[in-house]
Amino acid sequence: MKKTAIFLALLLFITGLSGCGQQAANQEDAGYYTGREEMPVLSQDSGPAKGGILSLFMTTPDSLNPLYTLNPYVRNLSMFVFDSLFIADGEDSCVNLLAESWQLSDDGVTLDIKLRDKITFHDGSEFSAKDVAFTIEAIRNAGARSPYMDNVANIDSVMVTDRLQVRMIFRKKDPRWQLKMTFPILPEHVFRDWPIDGYDPDQKLIGTGAYRFDAIQDDVISLSRHDDWWYVSAPDGLGHPVWIDRIQFIIHGGEHEMMASFQKNIIDIATVSGNNMDYYANRSDILYSPYVGNRFEYILLSNVGADNRRMENVAFRTILLRYLAGYMTQNPLELGVSAIEEVAWGDMEKRADREEALAALEELGMVYDERKNVLYTFRNGARTPLNLSVRYNSLDLDRETVAEWLQAALNDIGINVVLEKSSEEEEMKAVANGRFDIMVLGSRIPHFSSLEETLELICGNLGLGGEEAVILPLYRKSEAALYSLDIRGAKEPFWKNVYNGWTDWYLVRHGTEQ
Repeated sequence: MKKTAIFLALLLFITGLSGCGQQAANQEDAGYYTGREEMPVLSQDSGPAKGGILSLFMTTPDSLNPLYTLNPYVRNLSMFVFDSLFIADGEDSCVNLLAESWQLSDDGVTLDIKLRDKITFHDGSEFSAKDVAFTIEAIRNAGARSPYMDNVANIDSVMVTDRLQVRMIFRKKDPRWQLKMTFPILPEHVFRDWPIDGYDPDQKLIGTGAYRFDAIQDDVISLSRHDDWWYVSAPDGLGHPVWIDRIQFIIHGGEHEMMASFQKNIIDIATVSGNNMDYYANRSDILYSPYVGNRFEYILLSNVGADNRRMENVAFRTILLRYLAGYMTQNPLELGVSAIEEVAWGDMEKRADREEALAALEELGMVYDERKNVLYTFRNGARTPLNLSVRYNSLDLDRETVAEWLQAALNDIGINVVLEKSSEEEEMKAVANGRFDIMVLGSRIPHFSSLEETLELICGNLGLGGEEAVILPLYRKSEAALYSLDIRGAKEPFWKNVYNGWTDWYLVRHGTEQ
């Protein structure tokens, strides 16, 4: 099985962390309950009005240039300072922003974008197609140091055809091209000399967005409202002002400090995941909004196998996955939102029940003993019970639950399953040599991608295709955004943007009862 170091990092990094992360979240949650819940409040909401400061979470940035840092909180900051060609308003949908209109050729590889006119940057300079071309080239030059490298990977060339016209030639047709054009557009005259590594505190972020960059001082990055933001008066724009006066990103030492900071009213928004989400759902002292996260769990079938040749048979693997997909429908895992429906690979859409699976296995030459509930295979002419092993990370309680679920599912069709606890290192070794039967794993959907594309990426790095029946997504983990009661307006978070809806937000004042 072909592997790469990048694939192993993507595939297995989360396996060693999810169990520990769950424990850490539980510790944070225990302290959280002594915080906001004790504060009686009175809301004074007379409707939207300008004013207030919104405080958001940030970890120490290595650069404030959003094209040159993998820090996700700099990405969050950038959406307030910069605009993009298109903006995602959901996981799989987006709308025009700097792009006024576009035309895609019939073969899907030539894209012409017409940009909006009369848009200026915060320093008064004019936005043009040159800034779009510059941004794409800057991402390319940054390579793996840019979080948007994969967003532009399919762009073969970019040309400025007029002041407000840009043409892109794709390497291949991509039905999700629009969602990949959601990176911030930077002004060439400001960022052409911006260092890729580190940043100069004397350099200010300048964009076309709703907020201006003010300063970074005393672990606070300050933004102030740009009252001349073009989108306020655009025909398809807001139709009302941006309400919040200022946004400040409070710099912390790490993500583990988020919940404590929210508890102490240092920040106004936090995110939470894991088993304690239900506790937050019924709290009256905060606003709670759940969404489906980008973390997902899946099972990987080896096409080599631990010690039997059955795993080499693609028909056998296909039957197993079709059966497990059907079993999931009747016996769902209560650990997240089912992800099976998000992919469509040939016969994988045809789920098999118990009888169909057994009939298909017998067509492969196996024999099922109904009385003993044992599925037999033949090795060297001798009838042998079929045994499979399921590996899972011993630090992750959810994966232990999945492994036990797999054991019950396969036992139901006469397959004896041995559960094997593994360390991250042992899993990496097994994936590298293929000497395993089934493994329970997890990963994250990259910001530019979808679940199906991510699974294809994993299979591709294995040197396989999805049609070779080696992978089955099980579920995606739920997360939630927690908001201070001060924040009013539509809150529609999704994993790519927990601040979705911020253009309608306004702040109300709260006070203690007298």
